[in-house]
Amino acid sequence: MIRTLAPFLGLLTLTTLAEEKPRAEFWLDLHMGEPVEQEADLWDDLTTADVVFVGETHRLARHHRIQVVVAEKLLATKRPFLLGLEQIEARHQAVLDRYAKGAIDFDELAKTIDWKAEWDNYEDYRALLETVRERNGRVVGLNGPREVIHQTGKVGIAALEPAQRSLLPDKIHTDDPVYERLLNLLLSVHSTFDPKFLKNVFEAQVARDDSMAAHLVAALGPVPAKDQPRPVAMTVTGSGHIQFGLGTPDRVKWRRPDLEPRIVLCTESGDLVLSPMEEAMRRAVQIHHRDIRFIGRPVGDYLHVKEQNPQAPGR
Repeated sequence: MIRTLAPFLGLLTLTTLAEEKPRAEFWLDLHMGEPVEQEADLWDDLTTADVVFVGETHRLARHHRIQVVVAEKLLATKRPFLLGLEQIEARHQAVLDRYAKGAIDFDELAKTIDWKAEWDNYEDYRALLETVRERNGRVVGLNGPREVIHQTGKVGIAALEPAQRSLLPDKIHTDDPVYERLLNLLLSVHSTFDPKFLKNVFEAQVARDDSMAAHLVAALGPVPAKDQPRPVAMTVTGSGHIQFGLGTPDRVKWRRPDLEPRIVLCTESGDLVLSPMEEAMRRAVQIHHRDIRFIGRPVGDYLHVKEQNPQAPGR
């Protein structure tokens, strides 16, 4: 059951429930339908990929811990490594390059790009970015301009001012009925949402996805020569941008069909808690397994599972 919009749009402020005792964790292979018996097999598979898309619920600590583990395994391959982040706009790339070269530290990076104003839990990414920098990886901002994405959600792509439209990719894939149907379904749980804006919100979503895909492909560069090592990229985005291979993964594939992808997700496991204000904004709608079978794809390649929190609401 999908309970909130948080993994999909990153709209909600999240907290975590305190734990009284450790809970079991394991990896699930979503194509085989079985737990991963030997983690070495998981890492062997991920390190054969060209792009590993890692999804998160933005404020859950376990999700950030898993990101560091995945990055360490990919960095260990010694292939040229690139970390792409939804959480930083592409316009900040020059500052990110200074950070990667050691010219500034994490705190100076955050201050220079005013990261807290754009992404208030930016501290959650400190360990990941420092791990990548220590291993000589590159960090790339993937997101489009925040104000342009927000304006798209209000008026749609066609009504953007030319100067705003020029800041988005030339090609934005709005003809994506499966993804659009899924987004419309997820939006039904938000009590304040006006259905007449569904099309604009979908266009804002795909404008972000196409922006992230275009910036990632540009950062990877052309197909390397046969005698050159293939780089490996890892992206960190909200889970809704990569679930089922829809959104950003599809838009990377349409631009670079030669790239071998993997999708890594994590369960929320009852650790997601809404504030009283957010609870008031949520409509009592439950989305079940049968409601999303039309997608016809597995939700990803691998899922990190944690035992359900016994303190979660409704338990």
